[in-house]
Amino acid sequence: MDIERCRQFAISSLNNARRYAAEPAMQHAAPHEAYTACMWAIDYWLRTHGFQPDVGNGWQSMLFQFVDLVPRDDPAYDLYIAALLSGTKQGLYLGWPDEVPPERSEALTRLLERVQRAFTQVFEA
Repeated sequence: MDIERCRQFAISSLNNARRYAAEPAMQHAAPHEAYTACMWAIDYWLRTHGFQPDVGNGWQSMLFQFVDLVPRDDPAYDLYIAALLSGTKQGLYLGWPDEVPPERSEALTRLLERVQRAFTQVFEA
């Protein structure tokens, strides 16, 4: 995989997450797309730091690899937090009707803001 394609996939997934978040009937899909964006950004970080991403057990392997390699004080570490939050938030939307409660929409907005901050740290570093 080419490094630039990882970046493009990450940005595309984040844009999709934002689009889904703006459509009440699609908000349930936004956290999954945010998780996908985080994982592509993690792939990008690993490659730009000279590591071959471990995808032996899917993205979970790569997430563990990233956590083992990224220093906790590195701003990129926030990608790990954002990925975990995205994965957790997916479950919050399961089984909800088309009308998502306002507090869920606000939580989704905060999640996407956190992912965006992590992206800024990784792609502009």
